[in-house]
Amino acid sequence: DQVYQIGSTEYFRIATTGATFAGTVTSGAATAFNISSTSGKLSFANDPTNYYIHHKDSTDGIVVSGYYGASLAHRGNVKLSVGSGGIEVTGTLAAGATTLTSTTNLLLTLNPTAGNYGGILFQYGGATKGLSYYNSGLMIFGGEAGVPTRLQAGGGYGLHIDATNQNVHVGSTSDTSYKLAVNGTVYGSSTATFGGSVISGNDFVLPSLGTTGS
Repeated sequence: DQVYQIGSTEYFRIATTGATFAGTVTSGAATAFNISSTSGKLSFANDPTNYYIHHKDSTDGIVVSGYYGASLAHRGNVKLSVGSGGIEVTGTLAAGATTLTSTTNLLLTLNPTAGNYGGILFQYGGATKGLSYYNSGLMIFGGEAGVPTRLQAGGGYGLHIDATNQNVHVGSTSDTSYKLAVNGTVYGSSTATFGGSVISGNDFVLPSLGTTGS
């Protein structure tokens, strides 16, 4: 082995298995490149306190830090950056089942700033299936081409809108040939106005007239 030491203190050893350093190794300008075995830290630039890759301990893992933030890039393009304002991701984010936990009640905010619209696009197998978004002063929810929309409550479906004619069927999950169909009893506590004929397949009741024919 080739050993370099000062007095009885060994600082550098070269052996057939590799090189061993003791203490701090500095290359180039002072502290521009610094490895500290006592703190497990690899530092860059002239301020090793703010620019470093640091393995602290078993509870902290690996920390990448920079005075103006930290980022990960692919072929020169930044994909993940961390700054004082939070985390910014560029490109597609692939993740398994994910849970967001926070003491903040409004847990997720989507904030598009161009085009006067934006929201959530739902896909399955790469094909667009539905949208939930704001567009020019109104909110839009539901299925895209060929996909019906249903609303549910208490774990059961309450309203079905078909994908072809956008007809509404309340209390059922099937398409209807009417613009509005209700599977069940309809009640109104105020005036009902019809612009056309009222056709019934059975007797119906008007409180002021009693039972009438179809």
